[in-house]
Amino acid sequence: MEPRLRRAIIKFDSPYLLLLSSLRWCIKGIQFYLILYATSKCSKFHEEILQYQASSRWSYS
Repeated sequence: MEPRLRRAIIKFDSPYLLLLSSLRWCIKGIQFYLILYATSKCSKFHEEILQYQASSRWSYS
């Protein structure tokens, strides 16, 4: 077995690397959730604007 390959396996098995990769996935999940939350908020806000425009249009006519 090559020492370089053995070192790579040891590095891969290290708990720090596992922790880092899990943290990276956690951050990705949080970013994904925030993007979804922001888009849902924006769409709700857009619907409110459309409803307001529709109601004001009815009151003007």
